[in-house]
Amino acid sequence: MNRSRVIVLSLAMVFAFLSMPAVGDEAKVRTGDIEGVPYRIQIPSRWNRGLVMYAHGYKSRGDNWTPLPAVLGAVFLERGFAVAESAYSRQGWAVEEALKETEALRQFFAKTYGKPDSTFIAGHSMGGLITLAAIESHPDAYDGALPLCGPLVPALAFFKDRVFDMLVTFEALFGDSLPREYRPVVEAPELPPQVVERALASRPAAAAPHVNDSVPRYAAVPETLSYLRRYYTPTGVIKDPVLAVHTTYDAGVPPSFPSSYAVTTALKGNEKLFVQQHVCADGHCRIDPVSTGRAFDELRKWAATGVPPEPGPVR
Repeated sequence: MNRSRVIVLSLAMVFAFLSMPAVGDEAKVRTGDIEGVPYRIQIPSRWNRGLVMYAHGYKSRGDNWTPLPAVLGAVFLERGFAVAESAYSRQGWAVEEALKETEALRQFFAKTYGKPDSTFIAGHSMGGLITLAAIESHPDAYDGALPLCGPLVPALAFFKDRVFDMLVTFEALFGDSLPREYRPVVEAPELPPQVVERALASRPAAAAPHVNDSVPRYAAVPETLSYLRRYYTPTGVIKDPVLAVHTTYDAGVPPSFPSSYAVTTALKGNEKLFVQQHVCADGHCRIDPVSTGRAFDELRKWAATGVPPEPGPVR
C-alpha cells in the first residue's frame, strides 16, 4: 500500500480546509524563505513583544500554500502579538517537516527581532497535532499551546480507525458501483466527491449486516507504520499549558480525540496542564474568530497566573 496515496486520498475526504486570502492590516509583513521554505511574519504596529507561531493544516500534494486567513490572523495581531508561519517544504502529512521548519522559523524570528517576552503556538487540524508535538518537543520555547480541531491521538490510530477503515468499508459496500480507475480505493490517486455520491446513490439500501465478511484485508507497509509512530504519537509529557478547542460535532476529527489526550497526560501525571473546551458548531474547524480569541485569552491568563480555565464551552 502506497503511504502517500492513502494519506492524500483519506485526508482529502475528511478535512475541510481554510482557504481565505490573507491580509495583514496595520501590520508589518515580512516574507521570505529559510533554506527554500517560504514563511510569513506579521508584526502589529503596537507590538507587545509577544509571538504566536502558527502551524497550518493538511494540504494535498501540489496545493499552493495559503497563509493564515486575515480574519484569524487578526485574533492575535489585534492583541499585540506577532504571528509567524511556515509553508513547510512539502505538503501531505508533513508533520516531520512542519516540526523542524516551524522551529527553524521561531529561532529565525528571535535572532532577527529579539527574544519575545512570551511565545505561544497554535494550529488548526493537522496543525493542531503539530502544535502539540512542538510543545512536547520544545517545552522551553513556548509558554502555552492552542491546538484547534486537532487529531490529538497517535497518527497511526487516526489513520486506521477514522480514515483507512472508512475507505475499505466504503469499498466493500459500494466498490461495484465505482469506475474501475478508482478501485481499489486505497490505491486511487483521488476519489472525486461526485464519484462517491454516485456510488452511494446506486445502493441506498446497502446496510449490509455482514459487511465485515466483504471488507478486503491489507497488510501495512512496515516503513509506513514506523513513520506514523514517529510523526506523531503524543506522549503526554508537557511542561506548559495546553488548551484544546474543538467543535461539538466533527465527523472527521471527533471531540473524543482531544479527550483521549486528556487520558494520555493523566498517565504521565500532567493532567493539570491540559484543558479541553468546545464551541457549539457542526463541522471540522468551524471555530469562529471570536471563540478563538476568547480561548487564546484564557490560555494567556493561564500561562500568566497558573490558574487553568474551566473545561467545557469557550466562554
